[in-house]
Amino acid sequence: MKSLRILVYYLMFFAFLRSPLCAEPVLSHIFSDHMVIQRETEIRIWGWADPGEKISVSLGTGNGQATTDTNGSWRVILPAMRVGGPFALIIQGKKTIVFRDVMLGEVWVASGQSNMTYVLSGATGGDKGILQADYPGIRFFTVPKRIAVAPQRFQVCPFLTGSTRPGT
Repeated sequence: MKSLRILVYYLMFFAFLRSPLCAEPVLSHIFSDHMVIQRETEIRIWGWADPGEKISVSLGTGNGQATTDTNGSWRVILPAMRVGGPFALIIQGKKTIVFRDVMLGEVWVASGQSNMTYVLSGATGGDKGILQADYPGIRFFTVPKRIAVAPQRFQVCPFLTGSTRPGT
């Protein structure tokens, strides 16, 4: 009798792990509230969910659908849009994810010397500049620093290789 009870608990545990209650679309951390998407170019949204799950994406007047592959990867390409916003980026699968205050505009990537991480408050006249600053349309995204024991390599963007699964 004890063996049967253990077997039932074991089966219930694994049934719970496979339960759709835990399923939801997952996106890269680059997608967030207040993000900026490059204007006038195709808009690529990608992520992961349960295999076979239907995903719909909408942003302003653009929308598209996808079905996840056997690995759970999906991607949707929305048509290019002009500068504008704020918009809501809505991703719907078994659950819904909404990113608010999404703008379309110019996206600039800056990288370089360590002095690029200096804060304005440490510069001569920086405190005055901070008080006068009023640029609500500028958004800032910082890639976190991390320590690596081995050299890191760039990865080809997933939407260029067709692979949207992390680590592939």
